[in-house]
Amino acid sequence: MKRIAFLLSFLIIMVAHGRMFKKVEMIKVPGTDVTDIKLAGVSPTGEYALVTTANNVGLSKVMLESGESVRITRALGAGIQPEVSADGKKVIYREVTYGENHRRSTALKTISLEDGACKDLCAPVRRVQPYGFVGEEAYVISENSSLKSKSLVSATNQVTVYLKDLQLMVNQGGKETCLSPNGTDVNYLWPSLSPDGRYILYYVSEKGAYVCNLDGSGVKFIAYDCRAPQWYDNNTVVGMNDKDNGQTVLTSSIVAYTLDGESQSLTEETACLMYPYCVAEKNMIVCSSLAGGLYCLMLDR
Repeated sequence: MKRIAFLLSFLIIMVAHGRMFKKVEMIKVPGTDVTDIKLAGVSPTGEYALVTTANNVGLSKVMLESGESVRITRALGAGIQPEVSADGKKVIYREVTYGENHRRSTALKTISLEDGACKDLCAPVRRVQPYGFVGEEAYVISENSSLKSKSLVSATNQVTVYLKDLQLMVNQGGKETCLSPNGTDVNYLWPSLSPDGRYILYYVSEKGAYVCNLDGSGVKFIAYDCRAPQWYDNNTVVGMNDKDNGQTVLTSSIVAYTLDGESQSLTEETACLMYPYCVAEKNMIVCSSLAGGLYCLMLDR
């Protein structure tokens, strides 16, 4: 682990098939040395990260420049796909509870990061419906929504991509459609919309990362070694190339691909960096280390 920490303190010259970025500077976020830390999201402007534990218990806000940390919630499941509003002032998170016969239910809550005010977005349900923000307004596509935000989604023709029973779904204006462009006999992971809202990025288990149009047409293979893929911009995808022995992750590097076929390794495998989140306007990728800690990759094109 000491060797990993040593490597991460230096500027890394990248190995590449194509050269999207001239160099990458790796900066460790101060005060994030604890090992049980997992990156759960980054604010739209790149000011702070949301972190949780390996088991998705609780959620904290960590300022990326100073490392200052503030606990948001201790709720079970809070680290599973939290959403941040466009202005970075509100967060939607999950709260998992167990009732009779260990029956699991999940509620959705919104919290203000300015004053800590917490509100219920959706009462506890067995299956969590799509949720997010339209600007600064929270929504969930569910009849149980206390904010009746289904009408908000319909009115704005909001497009949301998500999973249902590990199949790729799209909801536009309140209308749900199963896309699953690679067939329904495979499992889909990590879907997301491109910044311009034109394409869907997703990963097919044991097959790799793909991009398609909003209607499921135009399927394009990106790469096998690009797990947990994220959009950097409308033509660039970033993911992780992690390798394991069936039980333990051995190495992991951050990789970048363009939609027209270029690729570039941004970090060494021995750095063991995982789960990248991109903030293109700051030329930055935030990720967590298997050895513990958060790192910012500052990119120069």
